[in-house]
Amino acid sequence: MTAEPQSPRMADVEVRPFRARDIFWFVTLAWVALMGVVLVVMNSPGTYIASGFEGFLVTAIAVVSLLITWAAAPLAWLLGRALRRVEPIMMHLVVFGVAAFVVGAVLGAVASSSARTSGEEASIVVGAVGAGCAVFGRAGAFIARWVAGLRRRARSAAP
Repeated sequence: MTAEPQSPRMADVEVRPFRARDIFWFVTLAWVALMGVVLVVMNSPGTYIASGFEGFLVTAIAVVSLLITWAAAPLAWLLGRALRRVEPIMMHLVVFGVAAFVVGAVLGAVASSSARTSGEEASIVVGAVGAGCAVFGRAGAFIARWVAGLRRRARSAAP
């Protein structure tokens, strides 16, 4: 038995689950946001990276973060699928942000424990950055879906 839409906005509820295009936009935008944060941090005053090492470091971070974000894509799809009947977009953003914070905090703790540094700050920072990037990516996926819907309606209304 399927639930009938409760309001005009609920008529779009079938759009809420992540499909392949939504996953692509979510992961790509989250990764782009993460790379933006990495580049800002690397170019901020007080950050010292040995000369000639910057290119290698940026490439390594880009590859590893891309692999991690794509490895998390099935989890994002499952989470989006679980939220398919949740109407407020803000709730989606909060849930994705919290999930990314938890994953980022765990990854930060693992990375800092292997580097033998203080794990609390690294966990919180990596978790917060992950949450921000996930919210940016999820919001971008919603915007991309909205724009595609506008284009589809414009094509169908054209003579």
